[in-house]
Amino acid sequence: MRHRASLPVPHSAKPRRTQLRREATPGRDVVKRQPSNLPPRWYRKGADAGEPIATVDLGLLYLRGKCVERDYAEARRLFEQGAALGGAAAMNGMGVIYNEGEGMPRNARVARQRYEKAAIFGNPEA
Repeated sequence: MRHRASLPVPHSAKPRRTQLRREATPGRDVVKRQPSNLPPRWYRKGADAGEPIATVDLGLLYLRGKCVERDYAEARRLFEQGAALGGAAAMNGMGVIYNEGEGMPRNARVARQRYEKAAIFGNPEA
């Protein structure tokens, strides 16, 4: 019996966990995470299991209103949950929410604290 070799998968078709894109914000160049194109239910399963990356990605979906209805309060809750799990990207996300005033009054002092905490935990984007 002869086995066929598997065909190589084109790079563009390979699933990516996260894509990064640069965005300029006032006084700061921030790298923001881009969740892959998985359905939100998979991120929810990961978040419920205590996975910080899935929690952050689900928070980003709510923050941007991608695949779900935009909900700043839920995004903030998910970022806080991810930060409690030790996710540096979640701490950085909280800094972005406070810096941009997404769904709450802008607070530059708290944003700076969140960015510093994310940097301490090893987030290169903070």
